[in-house]
Amino acid sequence: MGNFTLKSTLASALALAALASPIVLTRQAAAQSFKLSPVGGAADDEFGHAVAIDGTTAIVGTPGDDTQATDAGAASVFTFNGTSWVLQQKLLPASGSSNGFFGSAVAILGDLAVVGAYGDPNAGAFAGAVYVFRRSGSVWSLSQKLLAADAAATKFFGYSVAMTNDTIAVGASGDAAAGSSAGAAYVFSLAGGSFAQHQKLLAADGGPNNNFGVSIAGSATTLLVGASGDVDNGTGAGSAYAFVRNASGTFVQQQKLVAASGSLNDYFGNAVALSGDTAFVGAFSDDAKGTDAGAVYVFVRNGGAWSQSQKLFAADAAAGDLFGFSVGLTAHDAVIGAPNDSDNGSSSGSVYSFRSNDTWAQRSKLHASDPHASDFFGYAAAVGGANVIVGANGKQDFGANSGAAYVFSQSVTSVPALGTLACVLLFTVLLLQSFRAPRRARRLAR
Repeated sequence: MGNFTLKSTLASALALAALASPIVLTRQAAAQSFKLSPVGGAADDEFGHAVAIDGTTAIVGTPGDDTQATDAGAASVFTFNGTSWVLQQKLLPASGSSNGFFGSAVAILGDLAVVGAYGDPNAGAFAGAVYVFRRSGSVWSLSQKLLAADAAATKFFGYSVAMTNDTIAVGASGDAAAGSSAGAAYVFSLAGGSFAQHQKLLAADGGPNNNFGVSIAGSATTLLVGASGDVDNGTGAGSAYAFVRNASGTFVQQQKLVAASGSLNDYFGNAVALSGDTAFVGAFSDDAKGTDAGAVYVFVRNGGAWSQSQKLFAADAAAGDLFGFSVGLTAHDAVIGAPNDSDNGSSSGSVYSFRSNDTWAQRSKLHASDPHASDFFGYAAAVGGANVIVGANGKQDFGANSGAAYVFSQSVTSVPALGTLACVLLFTVLLLQSFRAPRRARRLAR
């Protein structure tokens, strides 16, 4: 404090007194990681292919699990016990079938878990199904198996899933209502304790190979559906569609989102995330920073109109990283997967953490605690509160592509806001200390 001068300290106090808004100080702890591993893991299980997290509960999809049949699939629920993340239960379909790929998509909210099985053969190969599980105490039980009302072979129903308190949204990227693999999305609403199909969504301008439904995200009144094969900006350029719930409870298309700088084979829309009036859309093959380096587009809704506000890149972007392959979003935090990043060996993978303070900026880069080549860390990623979960479906602990997942916990402590008067008092104290510091130094010197 002895270096403070009267002039500089008074200037600081006066400047703070002129502020119209309070100051909030935050302290962020270092990220702590926990590794989640499959029970009875085996080669090609792909544990970590899909992940979701809600508070102290996480779910990890394992579409290649062979417990019931070859690639019938599984999903594992983990909970945090105050010290570490532990397996609560392994979920299986009621009667899994070969190539059912149960666990290829997952969502979780409170005591409800939703698991997609796009290969379920209920109406022919790859017709698809979605399973709903409910938790009572610490036990999960199968509650429902959801099918499309117009189920058919190669619909890929369950390729993507999203959930709110009373709605389950399901992507069916192979639906042929608007042409081969044009895609569709289905809305199931909660009524009388169970979910029933309420609506089938199609893109207003849907066409063959658009893959509408390859990704999906939702909030209470909005759904965001990716169509990575859309051709507006060239074959495979991609798009995303925003739907809003009207007064009668029906979702209607609000707007089609396209990249301002989109081009051939960007695959914009392969991953989407939504929080309030903010949407993230991944374009993992964007070439602005190098071939297939990847990018993520940020859209903001004002009134009823969406507009592109930012295009995000990795600070250390490199060709082939596939940044934007996965995305997760909350009000102020986002995670973006780059599974082909090679910091720790070819395709070891990484995840980038972004934070918003009016604009989105990169704050950190995450890696597995035990990285290796071909882990594909970041193939899946999600954020919930202070926790981030990352899938690395290429991990080889139990054989090639057996997979793993990682949870990162970051605690941020907010110091109470300091009003203008408090700031003046604080710096007045500092000013007084600046005068006393030399005397204190002399006393210590005696």
